[in-house]
Parts: sequence; C-alpha cells; structure tokens
Amino acid sequence: MERCGQESVSFYLVLRWLQYEMTQLKKTNNPKSENLLSLVRQPSTVPADEQQYKLKGINELLAMCYFQYLEQNQFIQFVGNKQYKSFIFAQALETGASDFEESLLILLEMLRIYFPAGEPIDATSSHAPFKEKHSPKVPEADRTSITLLSRVFSLFNVKSKGKTQTLKEHHLDADLAMFTTYAQNLRHSMRFVFQTILYRLFREDRYNMTTRNFRDAVEKLAFQKDDTQSLGLLLKSVLLRTDLAKPYPSAKFQGSIFDEFGIDNTQLDENLKRCIELWRRVTNVVNVLHSSGGLNDELKKQFETADKFFTKKINSLGKGDLIEDEF
Repeated sequence: MERCGQESVSFYLVLRWLQYEMTQLKKTNNPKSENLLSLVRQPSTVPADEQQYKLKGINELLAMCYFQYLEQNQFIQFVGNKQYKSFIFAQALETGASDFEESLLILLEMLRIYFPAGEPIDATSSHAPFKEKHSPKVPEADRTSITLLSRVFSLFNVKSKGKTQTLKEHHLDADLAMFTTYAQNLRHSMRFVFQTILYRLFREDRYNMTTRNFRDAVEKLAFQKDDTQSLGLLLKSVLLRTDLAKPYPSAKFQGSIFDEFGIDNTQLDENLKRCIELWRRVTNVVNVLHSSGGLNDELKKQFETADKFFTKKINSLGKGDLIEDEF
C-alpha cells in the first residue's frame, strides 16, 4: 500500500498491485516468486491449510475479496500463471483515484447493465403524483445535460466533515429519487457479493478467521454507508440558476443557493471543486470506454454536450476560477 500511496485496500490498489507484480513476474519467470500471484492463483490441488497460501491479515483478505469480485465480473481474467487480461472496464476503473472509485464502480456497473444518462425514467402509476409534485421545471434545451450531470453527481458521497445535511421538502426531486434508488440497489447487491466472497474464503480456510476479525473485515468493505443525494440536489439547483443569489424560475424555494442548502460561499466552492474533479474522472472513464468500443457514439455525445454545458454554467456563475484546466 505504501508503494501505491494508499492508506487502505481499494480496487485501485489491487489493480495497480496486480499490474506491478505481473511486471515482476515477466522478469523472474517464476509464478511462485511473487506473493500476490501465489495467493490469487492458488492451485485447487494444494491443500488450503498450507501456510504458503494463507492470507496473513485483514488487508490481504480484503484484497483477495476484491480480486475475486473483479475476476468474477469480468473486469480482469487470469490466463495461466504468467499473465492476465485487463478488460476495458478495469482500465476505466484504473483511471479514477481511490477517492472516487466507489462512485465510478457504480457508474461502470450501470454502463454495463443500464445507464439512463439524460433520458427520462418512467415512474410507476403509484409514483405519478410524487413525480408530478416534485419535478422542477428544466429548460428544454438543457434538460438532457442537467439530468445527466445531476445523476452523476448524486453518485458522489459528499465529504461533510461529520455534519449531516438535513433535507427538507423543497429539496425533494422525483428524478434523483428514482435514480439513486437504482444506484442503492446496485450498492447493496455488490456489498452482498463482497460478504459472500469473504464467507467463502473463511470456509476455504484461507484465513485464520474468528468472529471478531470477520466482523472487522466486513466493516472495512466498500460501500459502508449509503451515499446521500444531496450533492446531486445541490448541483441541480446550481445548474438551474442564472444567479446564485436569486431563485431560478418556478423554484419551490424562493431564495439563494446558500439559504436553500444552509451553506456559505466557501462551502459551495468546496463542493464545486469536488464536482469538477469528479467530472474530470468521469470524462476520462467515458473516453477510455468509447475509444475501446465499450460506449456507443450517442451516449458519448451526451457526455460531451453535458461537459460543455457544465463548463459554461460554472463560468457564467462567476466560478470559472475553480476550473484549473479545460476538460
């Protein structure tokens, strides 16, 4: 972890770790000379109780869990003992820093399964009254870009320094509620898979497991807490405004962005900086996928249009100094 500059086990870490040890393997030509590969590629004929194949700590246990998840979900594939394939979704995941990897992993899973981008999400008839009541009016010309951007930002977990933001009725947004429900279902499913892999490693006696250290490992798994949609809500309100000090047309909250979310200008700038950094990672992922055939031209165009709109909007609101470089 020190070599990768990481303080905890992450998907970014294990992909970089694997890449490093595969490079070393090519130099030594000895598949048992590298600790990681001997652990990952444990031959089925080797008794599980041999110390050579025992996982020596919680970090190795978590790394093994993430390796197995990536392999089972075809992010990577091992070919014999000397090489592996890194598929385009793994390459895309590597473009994101560990700070954003959970958000990017959810986005990648959506892109593989179904990502609504800026298109409308149909609500069931029972949810129609809620959707009608809590759907802010969006300019038709920018609807697709605002919808796509606010959905992407809603995947991001706000760093609130321990302060919980209280959402009120005027914050309710039917589209983001439906989208984040979809995202939460993916998170819960993935966390269940992680726990299942941990339990299987325990049953295979790969780790000297006790009730306590199994609990400790579970508590360190990815997707510990449900993300808040408050960042998506905040940015949607920002994107709808022409003046941060005034409400946008037909807004339920008739006040400034600062009063609406109970933040000051410094806090708003911090959130915008995080969004800008996150968006850069997302556009990098999109470029990697599109260049490799993993993303169609229509969806790529939606991201490009949203990119231009986002940059233009940040500048028009007097926050252009937050953008250090062009996307």
